[in-house]
Amino acid sequence: MPRCATSAASPRGNLRVSAATGAGQTLIVPLVPEFLAAHPLLTLDLQLSNRYVDLVEEGYDLALRVGALAPDSRLVVRRLAPTRRVLLASSAYLGRCGSPRTPQQLSRHACLVLDIGARSQRWELERGRTRAAIDVTGPLRSNNAFALLDACRSGLGIGLLPASVAGADLRSAALLRVLPGWVSGEQGIYAVYPTARFIPAKVRAFVEFIAARLRTGHRAAAAERRS
Repeated sequence: MPRCATSAASPRGNLRVSAATGAGQTLIVPLVPEFLAAHPLLTLDLQLSNRYVDLVEEGYDLALRVGALAPDSRLVVRRLAPTRRVLLASSAYLGRCGSPRTPQQLSRHACLVLDIGARSQRWELERGRTRAAIDVTGPLRSNNAFALLDACRSGLGIGLLPASVAGADLRSAALLRVLPGWVSGEQGIYAVYPTARFIPAKVRAFVEFIAARLRTGHRAAAAERRS
């Protein structure tokens, strides 16, 4: 539907959304043109930041968040899709420093730390029912997944990054999986919005749209892993 088209039943107004930088740029930004084309009476104010915004105090309609969420009685939480982090590095780094054969050997490597959440330097991994927790160190910490992705590409070290952020580099072999049987514990991608008796149509439309696209993407990724 072109932007000039109108419909009395269409959601309308301005939709203010907060999203984490990595998840927002890789998962949400590519979907924005399709969403706005489908809802020509809406405008979107999309703010990408790893800052934990207060939706009620700062006037956001909703946020998209990844990982464990602190309970807040003012908010409604809806889980949209699962996500995990994967270990990855460049062939240059692995050629120079070798590839770890066990999770414990990560403590001997230059590890690039995504500085989000408590104890970010403790990497908790799993392979099936087996669990491992390793305290890592390295030359770079950042709350921006793309800064760490660039550092991985340059051969600076091993990163534990969201699969959604690293997917294109892994598919092109610009980066390689490290300990490919091991991943982080499953986390969730959540829509979070203020509690209200009636959910605004614009919020409902955005959440349903993103949820449907994430489910499709998750199924496609699962099928690709099995093939």
